Amino acid sequence: ADHEVFELHELMELSNRVLVPVLLTLFRHLEREAKPARPRLWALDEAIIPLGHSLFGPRIGTWLRTRRKDNVAVVLATQSLADLHALPIFHVHGLFVALNTTLSQGARVLWQPKFDLETVLRLLPPL
Repeated sequence: ADHEVFELHELMELSNRVLVPVLLTLFRHLEREAKPARPRLWALDEAIIPLGHSLFGPRIGTWLRTRRKDNVAVVLATQSLADLHALPIFHVHGLFVALNTTLSQGARVLWQPKFDLETVLRLLPPL
């Protein structure tokens, strides 16, 4: 089996001036390689980082809805389930699971004007 691995952790910490062109190129490469005749698995480890990015979060959300027609499975991984509940609300998980679960339990929802990882981490309760 062929494997292509891209370590994004340090890249995601760079300025958008560097990050955006590199990730756009990487995403174009992945999308060109996606062919229905050849199954693919795209695994995003520490998915909270790219999912929280204002440009790439929505694009990954689109992948989750559309790549199946190209025989691609997208797997999102994280070290903490709490990370998933901090996803921007435009993600299906953020909208339906986190919001409905939170409200059905009578808990409060903290709406933020934009996703900011440092703010989310500060607002999360201590473990």
